[in-house]
Amino acid sequence: MPDASKTIPPTAPALIAEFIDSVAQLELLLWLRARESEGERAGATGAAQPAAVTPAQAADALRHNANWVAAQMQDLARRGLLSTGESGAYRYQPATPALRQAADELAATYAQRPVAVITQIFTKPPEHLRHFADAFRLSPRRPADKEPPNG
Repeated sequence: MPDASKTIPPTAPALIAEFIDSVAQLELLLWLRARESEGERAGATGAAQPAAVTPAQAADALRHNANWVAAQMQDLARRGLLSTGESGAYRYQPATPALRQAADELAATYAQRPVAVITQIFTKPPEHLRHFADAFRLSPRRPADKEPPNG
């Protein structure tokens, strides 16, 4: 089976590792991103930008639990992918141009090669397992090319 990280742009695995914990979370992010794109197209024809989205609106549109969506939107905002607006609403607005470009590349890759992106998400170890495993380390991580100490 080919390595999924070799079939997608290098920014995608990095973005997934740092920001995306599930396919549902990715789909929420991409739905919010699509709303921004729709607003830009509408803005070109003189219409107003779309309003920020509340977790309840996103939950209805995506058919997810509203509490889960609220937690995911809060997490994505904390990570710099969304901005928060008035009355608990959110808007897709990456904090940096590099983050926006990485998200754009991930969206394009997911549209063309969803299996590769999903594989990348599912092969990422969950954060709590990484912390649990790190708790058993007797020393800090060493680079792989160094020999273990004799002793």
